[in-house]
Amino acid sequence: MAENPRILIIVQQERDPVLEELSLLLKVGTATGIQVIRCNSLAEAPLKIDEVRRAVLLSVISTPEQLREQLGFTHAIRPYIEDGNVVLMALNRLTHPDVPKVLKRMGYADVISYTAIRAAGLKSRLFVLFSEFEHPEVFSFDPFGRAPVWGPVLDVEPECEFIEPLTISEDCWLLRHPDDVRIVRSHWVIKLVGPGPVVGKWARMEASSQKSEEHSVWQWQPRNAQGELLAGEKGSWVFWGKRPQFEDLSWVFVSRSPRLTFYKDKMAAGDFFALGSDRRLHIAKNSEVALVKWPAIQASVLGDQKAAGSRQRAKVDHLSHFVLLNQIQNTLAPKKDLFSRAEAPQSRLNLLRELQGLNAKAQLWTPQQKIRFNSRLLESNPERNLLRLSLPKGRESEKLLKEYAADPTLKIFVNISLVRGGVFFLGEISEILKPQDEIQVRVPDSFYEVQRRQYFRLEPIRENPFYVSMGNRSLKIETLSAGGISLVSDAKDLELFAPGAVIEKIRFQINGRKIQCEAEVRWSKILETVPVETSLIVGIQFKGLKSADQQRLNLFVLEARFDYLKNLVAPALSD
Repeated sequence: MAENPRILIIVQQERDPVLEELSLLLKVGTATGIQVIRCNSLAEAPLKIDEVRRAVLLSVISTPEQLREQLGFTHAIRPYIEDGNVVLMALNRLTHPDVPKVLKRMGYADVISYTAIRAAGLKSRLFVLFSEFEHPEVFSFDPFGRAPVWGPVLDVEPECEFIEPLTISEDCWLLRHPDDVRIVRSHWVIKLVGPGPVVGKWARMEASSQKSEEHSVWQWQPRNAQGELLAGEKGSWVFWGKRPQFEDLSWVFVSRSPRLTFYKDKMAAGDFFALGSDRRLHIAKNSEVALVKWPAIQASVLGDQKAAGSRQRAKVDHLSHFVLLNQIQNTLAPKKDLFSRAEAPQSRLNLLRELQGLNAKAQLWTPQQKIRFNSRLLESNPERNLLRLSLPKGRESEKLLKEYAADPTLKIFVNISLVRGGVFFLGEISEILKPQDEIQVRVPDSFYEVQRRQYFRLEPIRENPFYVSMGNRSLKIETLSAGGISLVSDAKDLELFAPGAVIEKIRFQINGRKIQCEAEVRWSKILETVPVETSLIVGIQFKGLKSADQQRLNLFVLEARFDYLKNLVAPALSD
């Protein structure tokens, strides 16, 4: 392919600002040698592939329906993928954690799931993908593996040798599939099912001479009796490498020289995996001991403490594409209530424990978003009702330091993302540790679980209405979210607001900030409000809204709904 132009097929069913900017970047100069072909639907893509015979295909997935369409599409072009003539790349806009897994099983080589990626970053990923595509002898790539292997292979081709199962009673690890062991940029990446973060955590050993996250020694520490039951109370599991991360209901172990060993009385009692001198990874087969523990392991992963004592035999379940797709669709379906209050002591304690060791994403902001920034959860301490969160460098953190110095009672909104939704509250700042780039926030007596949905919706109260401007008209907003609005107009505007109509510019304000973008009418219906008068309700979707404005809208809705709940609903509940 090096002698032929690089062909990129973009499947884009609606306008995406990142892809628009990417197209402009690829047009600048001829050095890239990338020819862009656009498809408005997935059905057009196989025809284009038949024409060019060899290409990288980039698909944007924004809805569960678009994800389901991928089943038939990837099946139709599977021969091209298996022959190495087509490589698939997805820009995933869905928030469900199983979406990347489903796409990888369908044959996607690269799945980009974070919505904040910029066009320049996407261009770099494309260059890596094209390099692998053109020089397969330098890269290791299995198109139908769980994930591609980026970066050059090691001097010795990476191999695994499965050895006899462990016989120790403390074995609690299960490998679901051989493809869960791979190499990424010269690092071994191993995914195992094991005790969840509710029952234990990985802590750096004091004896470790290297204190960096890149390579150190980590010890599994049970949090409670269930954790000791699963992993053993006399001895401990020790891992050499980066701190294990809990992702997609599995522990991910990353290391250049991986080793996971159980120690008893300061002596190694057994290796679940270890890298040999021949650079082959020796990994134990799933043992009967661990399989017997499977129901308890599964319960700890899902945070179900009641079932964590079960020791009945069960097999690891391999879910089909269709089952996973239905689960994703059900999970993404919006529920009725945005908030559910967690005020019962046990519910509150369970949620705080669930946060332990997750390294979850978080958003922090002061009232009216005068200061806001993205963060990471560093630690949850249920005993002290305290959360430690990262504090990014930059202007926002400097502003926060000044505000906190002027007002030590300053409160801050915290929204932490979980697999099934989130945790949200307004808490007091306990301390800001600038040298450690860390902020500590006290958790209030009651906080809220937030339902999982792509965009939160707000219905402005009658005393504080919102209006949107279109040309020289100003119309009342019925509902507001980061994805769009519904508004009220006259019934005579039915033709003007026909579904599919494009509005070049709409404008409105939140917290004194102007927001404007292109929009498209998705639906409209006539509503009879008074016997002699009718009105038109119109649903409008934002197009090309800046990611910063989208985040600002989401946080505004959360804050506004919280204030409404606190002032009107909460007092009624306490009466």
